Amino acid sequence: MGSDRPHSNLRTTLLCGGAVLCLCVVALALRTYPVYEKVFTPGYVSFQGVDPWCHVRKVDNLVHQFPHLIAHDPYALHPGGQNIAVGPFFDLLLAGAILLAGLGAPTVELTHALTAWFPAVLGALTVPVVYALARSLYGRRIGLLAAAFVAVLPGPFLHTSMLGNPDHHVAECFFLSLTMLFLILAANRSEPCNLGFRALSAGDRPRLLRLIGLSALAGLAFGCYLLTWVGGSLLVLFVFIWMVFQCVLDHLQGRRPAYLGIIALPLFAIPLLMVLPFRTHTGYFDYHLAALCGAGVTIPLLAAMSSILVARKARPVYYPAALLLTALAAAILFQVFAPSLADSARGMLRAFLAGAVVAGPVEEASPLLADAPAVALARAWNTFATGGTLAPIALVILLLQAVRAKSPGKNLLLIWSLLILLSTLRQRRFAYYGAVNVAILSAWSCAAVLQLSGWASSGSAGRGRWKPALGLALVILFGLAPNLTPAWRIAREHRGPPPDWHAAMDWLRENTPDPLGDPDAYYARYDHALTEDGQASSASSYGVMCSWDRGYWVMGLGHRAPNGNPTQTGAGVTATYYVARSEAQAARILDECGSRYVVIDYSIPVWRGPGGAPAVGKFCGLVTWAGQNPADFLETYHSRGDDGTFYPQMILFAPAYYRTMAARLYTFGGQACTPTGGAWAVAFAEHEGPGGKPIKELLTRKHFDTYEEAQRFLDAQTSSNWRLGGISSSESCVPLEALQHHRLVFQSPTAVAQRGPQTISWVEIYEYADWRPAETEPES
Repeated sequence: MGSDRPHSNLRTTLLCGGAVLCLCVVALALRTYPVYEKVFTPGYVSFQGVDPWCHVRKVDNLVHQFPHLIAHDPYALHPGGQNIAVGPFFDLLLAGAILLAGLGAPTVELTHALTAWFPAVLGALTVPVVYALARSLYGRRIGLLAAAFVAVLPGPFLHTSMLGNPDHHVAECFFLSLTMLFLILAANRSEPCNLGFRALSAGDRPRLLRLIGLSALAGLAFGCYLLTWVGGSLLVLFVFIWMVFQCVLDHLQGRRPAYLGIIALPLFAIPLLMVLPFRTHTGYFDYHLAALCGAGVTIPLLAAMSSILVARKARPVYYPAALLLTALAAAILFQVFAPSLADSARGMLRAFLAGAVVAGPVEEASPLLADAPAVALARAWNTFATGGTLAPIALVILLLQAVRAKSPGKNLLLIWSLLILLSTLRQRRFAYYGAVNVAILSAWSCAAVLQLSGWASSGSAGRGRWKPALGLALVILFGLAPNLTPAWRIAREHRGPPPDWHAAMDWLRENTPDPLGDPDAYYARYDHALTEDGQASSASSYGVMCSWDRGYWVMGLGHRAPNGNPTQTGAGVTATYYVARSEAQAARILDECGSRYVVIDYSIPVWRGPGGAPAVGKFCGLVTWAGQNPADFLETYHSRGDDGTFYPQMILFAPAYYRTMAARLYTFGGQACTPTGGAWAVAFAEHEGPGGKPIKELLTRKHFDTYEEAQRFLDAQTSSNWRLGGISSSESCVPLEALQHHRLVFQSPTAVAQRGPQTISWVEIYEYADWRPAETEPES
């Protein structure tokens, strides 16, 4: 499909500019209006999600200590604090803007207000970047369609660019798109691919300088991207793959790839200089430096190798063979001179290809289509909507046309899109990158429909013709409009801490001892993890036990140090506490963690919804994090329908469930419990369910007035396919003694249930009675 860029006049330029501006407004409105009142609540800003609270903490500190970044944060984790392994640029950029707006002394209200707006503004600014990117390759029509798609496309990109969601992912998308824009412009300006350093003496110096200038802008944007995401080395690999592919393609087709060597020098050298001062900020930047050095040296060498082989009139096929030998030699040298870095890089690449880079049940690191077909298709629709169909069609067609196109910029888009989409299939976290590629490819498909329907290359339909109108209607009704419903649903979601969590953390901050002895310590400067004698330079005196995914709320809202946080550090030990089956075991964990307070909320235990709805809560996830089997605590039993299909019939809670700290603290309030509902014994048969997962069919069940009677019945059975337990998560089938070392000190305002005469609140805080100060060990 060819370009539709004739000689434009001022009117056309103004119309396109106005259309892009309108799309920016639409994108900003979609990201702000639906949740404005949920984010800007009376008295505070309710930031969304969990991870953004890490950035809120860093920005709060940065506006007091700018430009000094927290190197080791004692509030992030107890014991010992935690080194900060997040790219610094997002926080530096945001804190710098806040300081400018606040004339060097911004208030907390201004700081949090601008922090909330920042991701939505970046999301809206991505729209003109996508327009310019698509326009540079395929013309204004596809540029406008791509801008429209990215403005309203549902999925992770929309979520990460919402008001009140200050996470670095939106900045990654923006700076990566900006990098690709300048890189594609540089590649397009190099055609017909015969531009080299000899241009300086051949009188083509302005053209060469424009190429270097665009490459430098791409390098500057790339540096911002790499300083934003510690895993950005993967994208260095993607760009490197394109350059190697383009070198081989140009050489085999008789074109000179010298321009790629020119582009590579500023593209990789500038980010190298930008990342180098931050090398000690996180060990991940060593991968950045190694990748940039390797790519920055290799691509000019490959371009020079092509020139040498052409000068010697060698057969073209010798070039890819020489590349393979060079790659093998480079791999050997890398292993010899940097063995630990090479082994670590291979391990991370294997983990990425396996579809997970962290331990435990982390959804964003799992494959996009890992579940049953119906669930996977629903997730794909919620991720890309119509783009999930339109983009693959365009990608296949454009890949088939790529060899004839002879366009380095289009090849870059295709290779970038292919690698990003494959990455999204392996780990769904990359879907927010894929939004840009899906928008451009979907726009190409829609523009093809318009062209087939009779639209002129200028983008206007002939008068009196119904086919162009039909084509436009199809694009709007079946291309763009279906995205609006899932986008609006996502935009209305607010995933931040509910008011009860705000109340709980306010109480924790105002009514408990400051862990560092001074409330102003939260805004102090923290440069180094260790002092000269090897001890933590600043360490909290106690920790707060909470589920790991709530750790940043404890840090950002409560100004207290959690025992686990969303980096998954402490996830296993905190989960083990909540599923501990005795107070003695739980107390040992609290002693080892130095925990003084325990926070528990509605999401931790198992609850049944109205009318026997399926169990909710994250209890089974905690069991998995603790390295135990959820079936030891609860199991679902199925009944067989008339058509032979199994459907859930009941959940049986084993005695072990009622003995866990999650149930004893939240469901029973730490009080003694005498069973009143008796116990059940169930018999089952095992079958293979969908995906090979075992299903237990309920055969029979018997009720007993006491747990002891049920146990005697089970002991008399010869079959092992019997289980004992209760059918209600809130009525124990076994007697429970009162907890002796946990004291309820806070209940949030919202009551969710009753425990006898007492209410169960959304969030509750317990104090560990036997807490005593302990020496903390620095983080290893």
